[in-house]
Amino acid sequence: MKTFPPDFADMLGPKGRRILEHGYGERARVFGGGATPIVLLPGMLDSRCATGGAKLLDQALMGHVKRVSVPVPPYSLSLPSPPSR
Repeated sequence: MKTFPPDFADMLGPKGRRILEHGYGERARVFGGGATPIVLLPGMLDSRCATGGAKLLDQALMGHVKRVSVPVPPYSLSLPSPPSR
């Protein structure tokens, strides 16, 4: 894979195409009750396309990222904002 497909639907496998055409209904596992819940739909992408896409992203981003070794502050995972000092 040298480039991403021009349309997201071109990355779908058979299961993904069925869901695109007919919806996912009750088969999806939805997490979170907020405005942007996380929906897990395993098996949507063609595995070769997903692997190729990940490699393309790695190649494109490699020169723009750096290793960060700072721990994630605990408050960022549990509270909406840092505690007052």
